[in-house]
Amino acid sequence: MKFYLQDLSQDLGGNPLEFEGVFDVVRIVDPVKKVVLQHKKNNFCEIILEHQQAEEDHQQIYESDITTKAYKMNDMFFKIKKVKERAYMIMAIPIRLEGRVMVIELTKNISENMIPDLENYTFGLNELMSITNAVAIKDSLTEVYNRRYINKKLPREIAFSTTANNSVSIILTDIDHFKNINDSHGHIVGDKVLVQFVEIIESCLKRKNDWVARFGGEEFLICLPNTENKEAQIIAEKIRKKVEDAQFDYEGNTFKVTASFGIHSITQYIDFMSAIDMADKKLYKAKESGRNKVEV
Repeated sequence: MKFYLQDLSQDLGGNPLEFEGVFDVVRIVDPVKKVVLQHKKNNFCEIILEHQQAEEDHQQIYESDITTKAYKMNDMFFKIKKVKERAYMIMAIPIRLEGRVMVIELTKNISENMIPDLENYTFGLNELMSITNAVAIKDSLTEVYNRRYINKKLPREIAFSTTANNSVSIILTDIDHFKNINDSHGHIVGDKVLVQFVEIIESCLKRKNDWVARFGGEEFLICLPNTENKEAQIIAEKIRKKVEDAQFDYEGNTFKVTASFGIHSITQYIDFMSAIDMADKKLYKAKESGRNKVEV
């Protein structure tokens, strides 16, 4: 399936260089201009590739083939490359940045994870696939699933549940007046609020098949397979009350937060984007009627 990481603040938690905790090299590349965009405080400084100062190995493993392919095919690609007796995994993922399509390059030295002995090779491969899958489908800030996961997983949930004559419910939830939190306390505090908000949501989801994903910004989607509307309403109300009662604090700043919820339960097959749109309309109604509410 072709995709963009539609917005860095949504799918990558605001800063692509947060990948540095997992990968050895993180670069945003413009394959058309052949420049690297170096991320720094929300400003992007273009550096001509030929003049970039980098370690020799990193220059050698620059993979214009998969970067260009990711750009042209509008999809993620990765490969393993050996450089000076070391093995590297290189990933190239298309992103939208300031209205342009770029490619984020992620490089990791996996020499210690790749075991040449055939008997133990599966371990190294599993390690590699675990890293790849986590990056592709997880939001780096909140560590829940991301928009790409929604696009892949939700259609399957709808198809499976409706084929079995079961209901699947989706909840869209949004932190009320989140912009005011960022404006009053700063984006670091805003990030902390998002993380705590997700922790509250997850604490209310008891079944292993329930899942939550960051839909965008401060908006999250909760998927409840085999769940009818009334039960989804109970779960949403439980989350709403727990958020309302929680103390959100950061470095001595304590404040209250509320959230609104829109629910749509699916009993017959429907396109997943139409289902999301219906839940979004309910969320909008909850916002319009005073916020801190559950709308079904």
